[in-house]
Amino acid sequence: MPEFSTERFPSLPDLLRKRASSFASEMALLAPERSWTYSELVTDVLRVAGALKKAGVKKGDRVAFLSHNRAEVVLAFYATWLLEATVVPLSFRLPPENIARYLELVEPSLVVVEEQLSDALSFPTIVELEKLVATPAKLDDVPSWEQPNPLVTMVFTSGSMGQPRIVCHRWSNHYFSAKGANANIPFKLRDRWLANLPLYHVGGLAVLFRALLGGGCVVFLQEKDWTMDILREKGITHLSLVTTQLKRLLDRENERQQWEPLKCVLLGGGPIPESLVHKAHRLRLPLFTTYGSTEMSSQITTTAPGDSLQHLLTAGRVLPYREVTIAPDGEILVKGKTLFQGYWENRSFHLPLDEHGWFHTGDVGRMTIDGYLKVIGRKDNMFI
Repeated sequence: MPEFSTERFPSLPDLLRKRASSFASEMALLAPERSWTYSELVTDVLRVAGALKKAGVKKGDRVAFLSHNRAEVVLAFYATWLLEATVVPLSFRLPPENIARYLELVEPSLVVVEEQLSDALSFPTIVELEKLVATPAKLDDVPSWEQPNPLVTMVFTSGSMGQPRIVCHRWSNHYFSAKGANANIPFKLRDRWLANLPLYHVGGLAVLFRALLGGGCVVFLQEKDWTMDILREKGITHLSLVTTQLKRLLDRENERQQWEPLKCVLLGGGPIPESLVHKAHRLRLPLFTTYGSTEMSSQITTTAPGDSLQHLLTAGRVLPYREVTIAPDGEILVKGKTLFQGYWENRSFHLPLDEHGWFHTGDVGRMTIDGYLKVIGRKDNMFI
């Protein structure tokens, strides 16, 4: 298991106290039904934490979540972490039998489920999300953590290359992932990041940590098929997209030359057609291409503000707190402060590293002469 970082880092309770104090009246969460300032966010997180505690959640427990993307889920995540418990987000797209199997693997003490999804599972201890956030129980104050670096997430991989695996992260993994990402693409006070990636995916989760560190606002929209007019109306400045989402956006908005107030369109999650990058660059979209993984807590490499078209055709440079090297056979190897704690297997962590401490991604790539990563494909799909 990776050693705890020697660099000091604040705890979640410390960050919540600071945000409630210094950014009290600034927007933290925006949803179709209501909004939360940082002061209101902390107040409601304490209330949800009190409800979870009343439901029996304690330090070291695992709490599973089954819900669509909603602001209330963010409150419940923060509340779970305040109690030093672990969030296990599940995909609402899974069939009921898969959900049941996943719950057997992680053995949560409680399952929090959105009311409309409650028929999808059967579990001894279930609480509906809507009732949880409405429970009047409340912690008196933001509690301090007893341990400096608790396990905060257990994320299921997509299983695209076989059996899904459970990737475990401590607080420091997400903290340094967000800190390095924000150093490259600032997400600060009065910025707004659209929560369009699912919160059971590490890319969706990462936005919550970036917001907490930088003071930005996370926005949830009711419209699934949003347009630039909607984004402009809501003041969205940052987007995380996969290729198909960007293609749809550009197909609709291909006559637009002005993309304000957008500051960042982060594009990753798989192969990116060069033609799409060319089109986005031609339309002056504030595009950033990236390469990441669940095991590295989201982004590993990302292009920088103002990078050239040639650089945008790569996956960018290595972000702070990460290390990347290319093995003799071309495989991309990674390590650093964002490296996960291991896979959850047979009720324990399993971290497969080589003798030099590198994690083998299974992806193949090369570094350009100026330090940009080009991802070529999967190792097990390559012909020698």
